[in-house]
Amino acid sequence: MVQNVNSQSQFGTINRVGNTPDGRVVYQVVNPNGQIAGGLSVAQKDCDTFERSYNTMMNAAPKLEKYMQTHTEDDIKRLQKKGKWIIGGSGLVGALIPAIATYKMKTWQQILISLGGAIIGLIGGIKIGSKVMTPPGAAELNKATQEISKLDIQPIV
Repeated sequence: MVQNVNSQSQFGTINRVGNTPDGRVVYQVVNPNGQIAGGLSVAQKDCDTFERSYNTMMNAAPKLEKYMQTHTEDDIKRLQKKGKWIIGGSGLVGALIPAIATYKMKTWQQILISLGGAIIGLIGGIKIGSKVMTPPGAAELNKATQEISKLDIQPIV
């Protein structure tokens, strides 16, 4: 068990409070003001994943919030444009280098090798461009959200 879900944060907290008779683990949701906002139960087999994902979300949220406070909409658009240029430029360079290096080969060989280089360049550009365009904490938050969405979690009324 992870068992350190009870960490206090500006976004509220989730406290592990016990088990249901059918073996599910009960969590109490507390809002940032300290008031009980509700409850939920998680299947015993999913507790570790739930707690780990929750902690990841609580660690990533301040990074993302800080990024949004320090970057204007124009800054974000500029970074997105830069990322698109990186992707396109990488694909172009990936195609040009093999095309120039294979100028003595037959045309069909040049086309195939250049196409392969373009694909490799695009893949590399996408990886680099996504790093430039993605705010810190967003990837971790997205992954944790996807993990939690797959779990057997039920609200307690």
